[in-house]
Amino acid sequence: MSHRIFYSLVCVALVIMISVALLWPQGEGAVSPPPFGHDIPETDKQRVMREREEARLLKLKSDEKKSAARLDSQSPDNPPPIKP
Repeated sequence: MSHRIFYSLVCVALVIMISVALLWPQGEGAVSPPPFGHDIPETDKQRVMREREEARLLKLKSDEKKSAARLDSQSPDNPPPIKP
């Protein structure tokens, strides 16, 4: 086989492989880049997990605010009582 034919076929195969790699999703469940991809709907399980995490973070922030307010209200002369 002539080197002209061989390298021409290799070049065509290379161009095809690069074009497919640009259009194909990048792994299991990944979305293609914007011109080709689309939004993936959120499943119920993902929604529940997201809502639980948001609720946990809100509770954590409110607990921090309460403890900060409690520390601000305490004076150095009147320490908090020690719980047994």
